[in-house]
Amino acid sequence: MGLIDFDEPALRYFTQGIVQGADGEKMSKSRGNVVEPLETIKKYGADTLRITLVSFASADNDTKWDEKVVLGNFKFLNQIYDYFENMKFWKKDARLESYTHKTIKEVTLDIENFRHNLAVIKIRKLFQYISGRKIDKSTAEIFLTLLHPYCPFVTEELWHKIGNKSFISLEKWPVADESKINPEFEKEDEIIEKTVADVNNVIRIVKEKGKDVSRLYLYTIPNEKNVYINNSSDIEKRTGLKIKIYAVNDKEKHDPEKKSSKSKPGKPGIYLE
Repeated sequence: MGLIDFDEPALRYFTQGIVQGADGEKMSKSRGNVVEPLETIKKYGADTLRITLVSFASADNDTKWDEKVVLGNFKFLNQIYDYFENMKFWKKDARLESYTHKTIKEVTLDIENFRHNLAVIKIRKLFQYISGRKIDKSTAEIFLTLLHPYCPFVTEELWHKIGNKSFISLEKWPVADESKINPEFEKEDEIIEKTVADVNNVIRIVKEKGKDVSRLYLYTIPNEKNVYINNSSDIEKRTGLKIKIYAVNDKEKHDPEKKSSKSKPGKPGIYLE
């Protein structure tokens, strides 16, 4: 056909795994464990099915069908649609740019190496990161472009809703700008991730004892206080608690159980009320 000027168009061989029934057996009409794709598409949409199939496991591994994953991805796409539908753009933010370009770099490598399940995890984390913030149009476009290989229909629609006339499918893939990736921001993000995990674990323990909590107090070492203040809205969103932040040397701090004495670098004292 004259489409190529070389002998072998397939430079790598990749064998994908099989999606088994929910019972862990190969799908078969006789077993009654077959999932009809068109029924799933009719109920949840093609994008939900596409992103679900790459979310189960690494593409070269066998995996079993899980309806909970389908529902989770359907909810995820609805959250994205609601977030972008009436979006107003703001100026660029250095921290957000750093996280976005780090995600571009990692997702690109994952896709090139068929690690689609890991790429989806990072795209989800990027949405979690931006959904609690005011973002600029460039960041919005980058997010939709990263998601597009897995969810072409919803991203194409949202691409036009945010004011673009072209087709997202014809846009160039974003390229990570290493100069915008700030390692200090990454360290701060790691601190916040660990703190949120610690707080949610304490919340779980307290609730298991039958106690309700609504307010979170964090006691940080002095030079880390601003890190937590700058991320306080994110912490509130992810813990569901109102937050008050003190440095351990604040004289007027509310600390009835002396939790500030347990504060360490990257690990603040935690008190719940």
